Amino acid sequence: MLDVLQQMTSPHTAQGAVFYAVVYLAAAWFASRLVRRGMDRVLRHDPEDRIDRTAARLLVSFARVFLFLVAIILYTYTVPVLRFLGTAVLAKVGIVSIILGLAAQNTLGNLFAGASLFLHRPFRTGDLVQITAFDTRETGTIAEMSLGYTTIRTADGRRIVVPNSVMAHQTSVNLSQGEVMAVVPFGLDYEADIDEARVVLTETARSLAGVSRVVDCPVSELGEHGVVLTLRAWCRSATEAGQVRLSLQERGKKALDGAGIGLAAAATNVVVRTESA
Repeated sequence: MLDVLQQMTSPHTAQGAVFYAVVYLAAAWFASRLVRRGMDRVLRHDPEDRIDRTAARLLVSFARVFLFLVAIILYTYTVPVLRFLGTAVLAKVGIVSIILGLAAQNTLGNLFAGASLFLHRPFRTGDLVQITAFDTRETGTIAEMSLGYTTIRTADGRRIVVPNSVMAHQTSVNLSQGEVMAVVPFGLDYEADIDEARVVLTETARSLAGVSRVVDCPVSELGEHGVVLTLRAWCRSATEAGQVRLSLQERGKKALDGAGIGLAAAATNVVVRTESA
């Protein structure tokens, strides 16, 4: 009985080779199931879909392939007859990895950058962000995030697809986190009552639903054509701040008109030259 057990557990015998093959494959299969179940549990605790499902499945597939590859290499090193095969497999894997790395530098860079974005989570799907694309500042909502690319939907319906390598290295402004200040200037005539205009504008701002609090309304400029009052108010989000700016321009102008406070008008100098007959 002891001899049979030694033959089954010895890597130098055929029975031992079969035994270790079963052990390593079973271990790889069990570990891969743990990885898949762990990811399923993480996804179940993510009702807001902050984790990309496609990317998660792809990562699980990579992990399972890696586990079985490690099991095969360990098995070839355990069985002396196959040890040379394990060395050859490692050498070939190294050569193939170098070739693939050189041929797909941009793709691999996007994948690693995407993994970094998923790890640190500087922004999520649905966030309003400001990025630089082709030397132009663009503002939009993140519609989709994958391991390779991030898709941003602008207010005018355009879809901007940005490689994750670019998203990870450029400076992006997340406008969805925290309050955003709405700044709206009003040009008044020099004859206007500044104190009364300030009261009218601040009361108008406080009446807007998107304003959480009004900061102040100081004189910011003595312009060529009038006095500039700049109203500053905190809003709960960047979306509400944009709506507040538009609403305040219209309602503020109507409120000033109702109070008899004139806005600054562009002055035009007309020069009349008469020629003697």
